[in-house]
Amino acid sequence: MRELTARQYMEWEVIYAIDPWGEWRADLRMGILAAAVVSPHLKKGTKMKPADFMPDFTGEGKKRKPRQSVADQKAAMKAAVAGWNKARGK
Repeated sequence: MRELTARQYMEWEVIYAIDPWGEWRADLRMGILAAAVVSPHLKKGTKMKPADFMPDFTGEGKKRKPRQSVADQKAAMKAAVAGWNKARGK
């Protein structure tokens, strides 16, 4: 508090209220990055949002149906591993 005036402190509080920073927002930053990385590999017209990659601490996500069944997820992983092995010459 020796280096900030009361006015400067209040300004920082207002800025933080609009756009919070800090490690607790790392989930948002990584969600943005993940959505950007995945987007070029999706079917045309399909779009991912950063929230699709963020943890759901509210429990709201439990109400949504999963996009893929477990069998679909397993098939996708097997195909990815097969493609990876083929690319590596195995």
